[in-house]
Amino acid sequence: QEIRICDSKDTELPNEYVGNLQIKGKNVTSGYYNNPEATKKVFTKDGWLKTGDIGTISSIGLLILGRQKEMIIIHGQNYFPHDLEQLIENHIIELQGNIIISSHIIDQTEKLIIFIKQRKKRDANLQLEQKIKHILSESSGLIASKFVYVKSIPKTTSGKIQRHVLVTNYLKTNLPDFTSENETDATKMFQLALSSCFGKKEFDFSKSLMDQDCSSMQIALLAEKLSLYFKKSISATDLFEYSTPHNFINYITKKNTNTSTNNTAKKISPFQPIAVVGASCIFPGGVKNIDGLWDLLSNQKDVIGSIPNDRW
Repeated sequence: QEIRICDSKDTELPNEYVGNLQIKGKNVTSGYYNNPEATKKVFTKDGWLKTGDIGTISSIGLLILGRQKEMIIIHGQNYFPHDLEQLIENHIIELQGNIIISSHIIDQTEKLIIFIKQRKKRDANLQLEQKIKHILSESSGLIASKFVYVKSIPKTTSGKIQRHVLVTNYLKTNLPDFTSENETDATKMFQLALSSCFGKKEFDFSKSLMDQDCSSMQIALLAEKLSLYFKKSISATDLFEYSTPHNFINYITKKNTNTSTNNTAKKISPFQPIAVVGASCIFPGGVKNIDGLWDLLSNQKDVIGSIPNDRW
C-alpha cells in the first residue's frame, strides 16, 4: 500500500508537512457500490483515495493528527480538537478524558463548544469555566462560546469519540424558536442548516444544490440537519425531488399548513412488492445464491437457529 500527504488541490507535499492523507494499493476499495458520483468525490484524478485524515510523514513514519471533518477553523486558523483538549488536560488534571471540544456555526461564525463530563452534579462550574477560558485565550486566542455538562461521552465500538453526537444532542434543545409553518422562518432554518454544513458558502435559493457543487453525500448530511431543525423526518430524496431550496421551502410550509396531510396516515398493503438491492446472497440456512433465496422466500422457510458455539 502506498501513502502520501497532499494539499487541498491533491498536490503531494514534502515530508514533515501537514496535509490530507491519501492511500493507494490493491487492498484499497475501488469505490462506493453503484454510486459513481460518491466514488468520484473520494478519489483523486490519478486514483488515490482521500481518507479524510489529516497527517504528516515524519522521520519516525506516518503520524495521524486528526480527521478533516473534525477540524475547527476560526478566523482562518486551523485547530485540532484533541490538541486543545490535551492543552486543557495538562493544566487541569481532573479533566483528563472528561473534556471534549467541538464547534458549530452560530450566527454565521464557527464557535467553540466545550463539553464537560460530570457524572454527579451537572450544574455550571463558573470557576472551572473561567480557568478553561483563560487557558484557551492565553495559548491560542480562542474564546469558549458555550459550556455544556454531560453525563457521558459517546464513543463508537472501536472507542472513537463521537463529537457530532454531542453537538447534535446539544442542538436538539438549543435551536432557535422558529416555526416551519412560516415561510420566513423556514427560510432562516434552511439557511442555518446550510451554514452548519457548508460554513460561509453562499447559495442561490433559486438553483438546485447539485448545480452549486453539492455532492449527494453532502445533501444527505443537509437532510439530517433539516430533520433536526424542522423537527420532522426529511430525507435526501425530498431535497432532490424539490430540487431548489426555494421549492423545498414552499413544499415544507404548505405541507405543515395542510392538516389533512398531517393527520392522515398512508395505508400500506402487506402485499406490496419488494426489491433486494445489492445482496451477496449469503443468508441463514446455507443460502448462497439467488435461487436458494427465492426458494427460502417462496416456501416461507424458517431457517433461524441458535448461534453456533464456534462463533464465540
